[in-house]
Amino acid sequence: MHREGMTRRAIADHLNALGVLSSTGKEFYPALVFGIIRKARLRREVAASSMPPVDVKVAIVALSGAIDRVATAPSA
Repeated sequence: MHREGMTRRAIADHLNALGVLSSTGKEFYPALVFGIIRKARLRREVAASSMPPVDVKVAIVALSGAIDRVATAPSA
């Protein structure tokens, strides 16, 4: 609704008219709607900027291989 141009007040009024209650069982008000929009935006930003998942097993095997090479390398 926000992306379609509705104000926070209009969204709160619309949800209240439909009888939708917040997660705490209360009616919506503009500041609550703003918080929901803000949290959704932050979650999208974090998801878009997060690093790709790393396969932990591959990372551990690579690290142990590097440690083995250092441990067995001749000292100078």
